[in-house]
Amino acid sequence: MAAIDAPATALLSVSNIEVAYGRSAPALRGVSLRLREGEVVSLLGANGAGKTTLIRSISGLLKLHSAKVLSGQVNLDGARIDGVAAHHIARKGLSQVPEGRMIFANLTVAEHLQIGALSAPVEKHEMSRRLVLDLFPALRPRIDDQAGWLSGGEQQMVAIGRALMASPRLMLLDEVSLGLAPIITRSIFEQLDRYRRETGCAMLVVEQNAKLALDFCDRAYVLDRGRILLEGSAADLKADPRVQDLYLGEAPGEGSAYTFRDAKRYRRRTRWLK
Repeated sequence: MAAIDAPATALLSVSNIEVAYGRSAPALRGVSLRLREGEVVSLLGANGAGKTTLIRSISGLLKLHSAKVLSGQVNLDGARIDGVAAHHIARKGLSQVPEGRMIFANLTVAEHLQIGALSAPVEKHEMSRRLVLDLFPALRPRIDDQAGWLSGGEQQMVAIGRALMASPRLMLLDEVSLGLAPIITRSIFEQLDRYRRETGCAMLVVEQNAKLALDFCDRAYVLDRGRILLEGSAADLKADPRVQDLYLGEAPGEGSAYTFRDAKRYRRRTRWLK
């Protein structure tokens, strides 16, 4: 999936943000990132690195998890949004697909789509619904079925469709592939890429499958214990021997200045792998 050009102006800007849960040590320590209009950026890192915390910091859901921003700030389209209620942030054009899907088992597919459209103008609802069902035709025959009866892949389509109903300018996607077969995951990412190209929607993606994430995104950040460890274009990170060894399961090529001894030291220092 090839990258597209994006203008230089930042749609999303996170500046030196520090976040803590209660009185525990900060989960994020001076994290900064930028995301431009129409751009896809991935967040990579081991469990506990701070990826979901960063997503919640942007979407306004930190308070639901007894956490708060201690310092720094988050700006969406030039306006500061840290501390702003989640429903107000949603109305500014941000949608989130949460980790674990967070669907309502007793609600139908149609009702989930209606919930997702609440922050969008009424005149856009039908068009958005047609778009979602065009992207995910498997949902058409299930539109009146309760979501609890759907397969895992179909439930993820519902979660994404719910987010798309708001016609977002920016989507936050947290572990879309979790619990899904690779063929289903690849299909979902292909449709997300299609949606991005057709609408210009920017995406910030947390993804456990590093290879898939780097195939999908334009740029990526690697988080480790609450800090940005690496950042760069998808192509540069794919070529980075540290990422190859620690994330992609590939060894550095012959003649590389980065040795296996270096890799072992780096693994001990970063503790990316459990």
